Amino acid sequence: MTVSDSAMDERAAYAGYRCEANGLHAASCPGEVTPETRPGFVLHHIYRRQDNNVIGFENRDDVEHLRFVFNGASRLGLGACHQEIHRNQPKARTLGLLVDKSFANTNQE
Repeated sequence: MTVSDSAMDERAAYAGYRCEANGLHAASCPGEVTPETRPGFVLHHIYRRQDNNVIGFENRDDVEHLRFVFNGASRLGLGACHQEIHRNQPKARTLGLLVDKSFANTNQE
């Protein structure tokens, strides 16, 4: 699922053009955006695709449910800070970088 460029611009501005993976930065993270590092930043969904039973999932592409994070040289797949978030999911949930599964809607079929 692709998020619009306008959402990317809005979230980047909200983040102060800095990586939002606070607490899970990779060693390669530049911290803030420069013209050279801009292509390495991506939008990270705090609702993973697997979290489709969690309250709020239907709005996963809304800017408030995205985080502006460094992914490395390629915008494809998981790299750098984006990878650290998915590699350390319990800590990422504590830090608000992934949705807390306690919000799961257990009444859904």
